[in-house]
Amino acid sequence: MCIEKYWLANGDDSHLHVFSDRPLSFDVVSDGMNPSLNGNLSNCVSRDGITFWAEREPRINSIISVALDDNMLANCSEVEHDTLRIGNSVVGKVASIERNDLTSEVVVKVHFLKRNGAYIPHREHLLAV
Repeated sequence: MCIEKYWLANGDDSHLHVFSDRPLSFDVVSDGMNPSLNGNLSNCVSRDGITFWAEREPRINSIISVALDDNMLANCSEVEHDTLRIGNSVVGKVASIERNDLTSEVVVKVHFLKRNGAYIPHREHLLAV
């Protein structure tokens, strides 16, 4: 399976690895092109997150919600207790994407968004700097 090979090759232990026999689905909340969502997310983004196998490739820095089972949601809440959730999905910011062109597999690394983080709209962030 793609994610197992990726994990073994990279030795990456900083994110939870979601092992599944099929790609996980996700919905794009913001692709980075929506001006109302552009801004400083640094206070909202956790250092922790998940790595998963996807069928399609999201944009880097986009905000996505990833559908997870109950066990994985519980694991995510243990790692980051302020994880932003929508139903059975966690919300995060895409940190990196690895694509295997031979197999068309995509491994996505996402940092969790926190519920209580302070979001500063882009214009206000510029005025504060």
